[in-house]
Amino acid sequence: MRNLKENYECLLNYVKKVFMAGKCKFHRMSVMEYVKGCTLNDWLNSSKSNNRDLRNRIAKEILQTIKKCHDLKIYHGDLHSKNIIIS
Repeated sequence: MRNLKENYECLLNYVKKVFMAGKCKFHRMSVMEYVKGCTLNDWLNSSKSNNRDLRNRIAKEILQTIKKCHDLKIYHGDLHSKNIIIS
C-alpha cells in the first residue's frame, strides 16, 4: 500500500485527519477523525437537497475527491451514499 501519510497533505481538503492506515488480513484500512454531519443518502432524502446548485456542487466535490484519491492510487473499495458524509 502506498504510504497514506505521504499522500495525506494532497487530500487535506477532502479527508479529515488519518490516525492510522494499514493492512488487516486481505483488506486495507484506515482510521480517520469523526466527521459530524449526515450521510449523502440521508441528505439526498431530505428537503435540504432540493437546491439544484447545491446538489451539483456536492456532486462535483465528491467526484473531485474520488479523482484525487485515484490519482494517488488510493481506492476506497466500498464507496456508496451511506458512507459519504455531508458536513
